[in-house]
Amino acid sequence: MHIVGLTGGIACGKTTVAAVFRREGLRVIDLDEISRDATKRGNWGYRRVVRTFGRDVLTTDEQGRDQLDRKKLADVVFNDKAKLSKLNKATHLPIIVELLRQILVSFLTLKPVVVLDCPLLFEAKLEMLCSSTVCVSCEESDQVKRFVARDGCTEDHAKQRIKAQMPLEKKRQLSDLVIDTGGSKDDCIESAKQVAGVYKKKGFLSWIFR
Repeated sequence: MHIVGLTGGIACGKTTVAAVFRREGLRVIDLDEISRDATKRGNWGYRRVVRTFGRDVLTTDEQGRDQLDRKKLADVVFNDKAKLSKLNKATHLPIIVELLRQILVSFLTLKPVVVLDCPLLFEAKLEMLCSSTVCVSCEESDQVKRFVARDGCTEDHAKQRIKAQMPLEKKRQLSDLVIDTGGSKDDCIESAKQVAGVYKKKGFLSWIFR
């Protein structure tokens, strides 16, 4: 089985690329989705986060039940490396356990290629699980414009969020392939289709002989 690590900068178009990979028949494991599920009320990750940060990061739903306030939690850890490290420590194990479970299921159901859609692929050292890595990239000016349009925030806030991540140039250098999304959305989709076509040719032997 060939495991592809898909990463990129914020607002670079990674979600679009992952969607194309799915449409082209590749199995995509979404690490953001795993993280959200792990920290839902009652789950293992949720309990670990509450133990770490207390009830200040909780809100209530329409039924009056406690839920994690993800925006509040993001504000707490933003630009605070110590608190971000605590959050990562609280959620890392539940996320990894579920990730490995999904990889195993993919193997047992004979999926020849699995894509790990992971914004923090290199930061979390998950590239060690991968046969190859792909970075979705564009110019920072495009990132800022897309981020502002998507989230309705200021340019300064967008730049701060981008700066808080691993430099995109470093991600490009660490990756085996780079998909440049600086053009139109159609160009991005076509590039993603071409890359998906390359990986669709790979099978189980590539895991043994990578």
